[in-house]
Amino acid sequence: MLLKARKYAMEENQDLFVKFLDGRCTGEEFLQVNQLLENEVEYIKLFNLIKQRENYELDNPPVPSISMQEWVRSLEPVMQQRIAIHERRNRLFFSRTILRWSSIAAIFVSVIVLTNVMLWNNSDYTGLSDGKTQVVQYAELANPGGIPKLYFLPDGTKIWLAAGSTLKYPEQFAKKHRGVELSGEAFFDVTRDEQRPFIIRTGGIETRVLGTSFKITAFSGQEQEISVATGKVSVSSNGQEVALLTRGLQVRHNSETGENTRTEIDPATLEQWKTGVLIFDKQPLNLVAEQLERRYGIDIEFANRQIGIRRIRGVFASEEQVETIMELLSIAGNFRYRKSGEKHYKIY
Repeated sequence: MLLKARKYAMEENQDLFVKFLDGRCTGEEFLQVNQLLENEVEYIKLFNLIKQRENYELDNPPVPSISMQEWVRSLEPVMQQRIAIHERRNRLFFSRTILRWSSIAAIFVSVIVLTNVMLWNNSDYTGLSDGKTQVVQYAELANPGGIPKLYFLPDGTKIWLAAGSTLKYPEQFAKKHRGVELSGEAFFDVTRDEQRPFIIRTGGIETRVLGTSFKITAFSGQEQEISVATGKVSVSSNGQEVALLTRGLQVRHNSETGENTRTEIDPATLEQWKTGVLIFDKQPLNLVAEQLERRYGIDIEFANRQIGIRRIRGVFASEEQVETIMELLSIAGNFRYRKSGEKHYKIY
């Protein structure tokens, strides 16, 4: 029975990978693929499936219509640009594991684009062939706790989602834009598409890009932050542009006062953040406590609210234990704390 169950699971995963390469996955199925690829065996299985398809297409080239040939040729400069950016970023930033993921992502984007040329044949991406409006289906990503988690969107965009954060996106992006909704904090590495800007909505703030990398912090009740690592980002509030940011720039937006504060940052800290490094740069202790609560699943109580406004600086590795962090912060912030139970801390 155990062998039969394993065989069934393998066949089911194979069907899921086929749907993924065909661009037919739902949002929930995309999440399943992300989880499966954390297993080395499943990763190799998908890689072999891609190679099989490549070999088949070489032996059995399709005969597309003239209109489809022209459309494919029009996509070539975009694909070449994506590949060049992909290779450059791999050389500069990614570890061996992330390099493996990025290589597969580049293949996925190419396969999905080329197979969908045959499926769509220049039809409207946002509607059905008979002219009826297609109901938009949404999927949601979430990271309940721990270090930032990497996800891929259907267009190849990479997202590192922080603890306590959620991202809502359509299973199929619209023809003229790619819109998502973020609650919390995330780093985006957006696949460039000149025809479809990528738009992130966080409350009354809208961040619009074509293809770049940046981090957004938008937790409820806090100032929103948009920090740019590469490229150019347009930030709007209630339809009015409040900032045009390039590499190394950040804007903070206070939704209560409407005030926008523009500052310079070190882009390298954004790359560190993706790996799970905790970076506190003169942040109020109460906001530091909220980050620790989300990361480690603990509860921090302040005996005196005035302690919470003290500003803290510090950098902690992703594998650092919360007990060690609390001890070092107490020295830097000149406070005492007491632990009761496994997950409750009280600061005096």
